[in-house]
Amino acid sequence: MPLLLILVALAAAIIVVAGLVQLWRNPVPFFRYFASKRNLIVLPITFFGYMAIWTLGGFLVWQYRLPAWMASIFGVLAIVVVTIGT
Repeated sequence: MPLLLILVALAAAIIVVAGLVQLWRNPVPFFRYFASKRNLIVLPITFFGYMAIWTLGGFLVWQYRLPAWMASIFGVLAIVVVTIGT
């Protein structure tokens, strides 16, 4: 478990450093991209919808011991949400 946390922290640090390097090299396109309507509205809604489906779906599968084909429907729904949002 501690190794997993270290790997997640390392991945987050790599993403932050890459963003800072991109900001330092080209500040105008960086802000134009991240300040767009799509990135301020659509992507957060997509992310929270995706996480809500996985959280609620996992809870329902666990609580009601749903069969595998019903559990896979939640995976398909999550993929559909990500596809529509991107």
